[in-house]
Amino acid sequence: MPGSTCAVRSCTSRSGGDGVVVFHSAGERVRERWIEKCNQPAEWIPPKQLIVCSRHFDASDYERDLKNELLNLPVRKILKREAIPSLELGNFQPNLPFSFPTPCIESTPSVIEDLPTNDTPSCATYEEEIKRLKAEMEALQKSSSEKIKDLEIQNKKMKKLLADANESIKTLNLEKSYIKSDLERIKKMPKTMSETEKVNLILEVLKGTLTKNQIEIMMGHKKFAHWTDEELQIAFTLRYMGKRAYNFVTKQMLIPLPSLSKLHRWASKLNIQPGNLQCVLNVMKCTAPSFEETERVAVLTFDEIKVREQIEYDQKHDKVLGPHTQMQVAMVRGLYGKWKVPVYLDFDQKMTPEILTNLIKELYEIGYTVKVCCSDMGGGNQGLLRDLGISPEKTWIIHPMDSKEKIYFCADAPHCLKLVRNWLLDTGFILGDGTTVSKRPLEALVALVAAPGNPLEVSSCFKLTEAHIKCEKTARQSVRLAAQLCSHTTEVALQRYLPGNDPDEALRLSKVIGIINRWFDIFNSYILYSLPLKSAYGTSLEEQDKHLEKMHNLMSTMRCTGKTFLQIFQKAIMLSITSLQLIRKEMEMRFKKPYILTHRLNQDLLENFFSQIRTRGGLHDHPSPMEAIWRVRMIILGKQSGIVQANNNANALESSKVDGDNFLTATAINVIEEAVAEADPDDPDEVVNADEPENYIPPEDSASENELHYTDVQEEMKGDGIQYLAGWVAFKFKKEFPDLGTPTRLVKSGDMNNNQLPTWVQQLSFGGLMQPSSAWLEKAHLMDSIFNKLNGKDSIFKGPNIVATCSRQVLREIADVPEKVIHTFILQRTRIRIKFLNAYAKFRKEQEKLAKEEEKKKKEEEKHLREQERRKIQEEQKQRKIEERAAREEVRRNVKEEKERKKAEEKAIREENRKKKQEEEKKRKAELVAAKEEDKRRKLTEKAATASIRKRKNNLPLPDNPKRRKEVRKYNKLVN
Repeated sequence: MPGSTCAVRSCTSRSGGDGVVVFHSAGERVRERWIEKCNQPAEWIPPKQLIVCSRHFDASDYERDLKNELLNLPVRKILKREAIPSLELGNFQPNLPFSFPTPCIESTPSVIEDLPTNDTPSCATYEEEIKRLKAEMEALQKSSSEKIKDLEIQNKKMKKLLADANESIKTLNLEKSYIKSDLERIKKMPKTMSETEKVNLILEVLKGTLTKNQIEIMMGHKKFAHWTDEELQIAFTLRYMGKRAYNFVTKQMLIPLPSLSKLHRWASKLNIQPGNLQCVLNVMKCTAPSFEETERVAVLTFDEIKVREQIEYDQKHDKVLGPHTQMQVAMVRGLYGKWKVPVYLDFDQKMTPEILTNLIKELYEIGYTVKVCCSDMGGGNQGLLRDLGISPEKTWIIHPMDSKEKIYFCADAPHCLKLVRNWLLDTGFILGDGTTVSKRPLEALVALVAAPGNPLEVSSCFKLTEAHIKCEKTARQSVRLAAQLCSHTTEVALQRYLPGNDPDEALRLSKVIGIINRWFDIFNSYILYSLPLKSAYGTSLEEQDKHLEKMHNLMSTMRCTGKTFLQIFQKAIMLSITSLQLIRKEMEMRFKKPYILTHRLNQDLLENFFSQIRTRGGLHDHPSPMEAIWRVRMIILGKQSGIVQANNNANALESSKVDGDNFLTATAINVIEEAVAEADPDDPDEVVNADEPENYIPPEDSASENELHYTDVQEEMKGDGIQYLAGWVAFKFKKEFPDLGTPTRLVKSGDMNNNQLPTWVQQLSFGGLMQPSSAWLEKAHLMDSIFNKLNGKDSIFKGPNIVATCSRQVLREIADVPEKVIHTFILQRTRIRIKFLNAYAKFRKEQEKLAKEEEKKKKEEEKHLREQERRKIQEEQKQRKIEERAAREEVRRNVKEEKERKKAEEKAIREENRKKKQEEEKKRKAELVAAKEEDKRRKLTEKAATASIRKRKNNLPLPDNPKRRKEVRKYNKLVN
């Protein structure tokens, strides 16, 4: 530590000195003891970081640096957490000059040698030293008493182990005596056996493995066999698993089996054609007398599966099939009986009231009463319910064959759960009181667990990932993701951590998710007795009805954001709740059956059936119509076909929850008189021990520690995760080491401080989880820190014996924890680290992929922008050219128009002038004509006047005067 100075009064060690001295800082637990050992005066104020050099510690105060030793690195001095300075401490003497005390002798530690060497020691120092020694003595006595108690406990355990060993020895001795007596009896038996006895002995030995026909063929007694129907079913099941497996058993293992042609001929007896499967109904009719009346109460379920769209030729029936896109399948199962069978299939055919009624009638005629119809809420099924008059208020119809019987309708609960999840993530809900809930608290919770750059490796919410929130494409079909998001763990996490900016919304969402989770637990019960809400409906009726009523009220009062009316999933859930309550009441009144295993009211059996159809084709998971019919025939005929199914469908919630019901036809085909094994709904195999842990599975999804800092909530989540892991280990060794923890159902509320909040395990548990003891939890945290120290924060040691090496290191530091407990903890912690590293590597690759895609997208956007800019420039240039051309055209047109206008004006002027000239000419001509006419008229007038004058003159006598007479004659001449 640069700039460090030893805090011991008499020590002069400083950093940068001889290089041999190492400086250590005091932890919170030992700080006060270190201050006492420093022998500083009373007025001395200890620094915030108390430093003491290595000269004052004994070699036993250091722990072994195993990691560097294994890696051949320089060994470090690692001080133990409880180490106290004990060497070269000296004593402080008030009012005396500073002097160096004489070091103590390690071999003879005594009070006198620990006293200061000055001549005038202080009495106060003696008293303090005596008090210190007394305190050390009391601490030693206390630790020794604790060790004595531990030894007594270990002694009791060893005595118990010894008693168990003695009991085992007695049992082995008894078995040994039995074996000796059997050997003596065998020795006394005749040495020779007849051929018949040998055959009988072989048959007796192999009868549980091979059939009689197989044994006789293998022994050479016969070459051919008339195979029984049971043998054909077994062989058909093996053929269903694959042709290679069938050939391996017959050719490599040399076990006789029916030929493939024999299987084909036998399978062809079951005629599967679109419509009601009459061959199956005939088998059901024959097996009906072997069932009790309650076992013949049936649930009818129907759904569609996608098939490959193509045309095919059916050679057996000489017809063409297809093209089709969907295959409608209806299956019937026992409400209380453990049987199931498909009874209807058709292509591109929606379920209609006529088809449903006809199927119910046929089942009734052969002895089976359909009490419940179940389907999802697809568009076609909504139309069916509407045509039948089914609603949340009226959930039943009258049986078409018996007016006293009712048939109830239920919606598929897993499908409804997915719809609730989808609407919550897409829009959110408006509750009845006007408040809202959305996905924001869930996003904040996931961000705490898997925040980019700061993910948690160990977390209380290790199952939640971004996939639960994004939920894209095929993830929307996963019921597992929906169930994990709307789970009790999520409910408790929202209550405990209040993620997001609105704590009130987190609490509201927690309440809503809790109601949804408890409803789904009730509607998905697989076992008769377990936790109240996970048991069969009716075993804890009052509590179950209370939570169903809460769900009914929630669905009826809330609205999806942006919607003013109830959505399909809300109506479906209300419909199912009402139907379930009515069905249970009727079953209790008629058959004294006060319970219902509610998983029989959903579509899991159909989804498992569809999964078998898909997986039979390998990568070709969408069969053609003919392939689908063939696969249905194989599944129906197969013996115990459930063992070969791959539960990879979208609606399978738990791979361990595979429907155990047998196909009715698999045990009854061609064996009509054979009694069918009774199906007891009270089978003890379905009853679980109440002490079984809830959700105790190895963590699957993990995240990484942040090397810089944690937020308070992240620290709490990490601590809760360690507590959960410690509880898991405690549960694993609850019988062998009961002091590791206590079941939460045994933890009394009075044992907790009233001001102390319950732990994560206590909040999460219904009574089956283990609350780790405080001592074990503290050691678990210490083991986790040792694990991180050996492996680093974000890596793992890849040498041999990693778990054993780490366990040995932990055992050196924590000696009072059993080795097998340490090994289990370290093994599980190693698995968590490996899964974290894999997940983190995957996350990094995804981030790199996203970064590359983002960079590619950015480049494409830049290219697109450049292209847009180039196109814009081109468009502008083009527009500019167009505008320039238009301007030139406009100028040309204007010039042309101006010229034309001028020409027109000139033409008009010329025309005007022409017209004017014409008019003037016309006028002139008219004037000329008028003038001529006038002149003519004047002339005529003058002529007339002249004539008149001449006449008058002629009539008048000429003047007598010759001169006058001459003038008159001249005038008349002029006039004439």
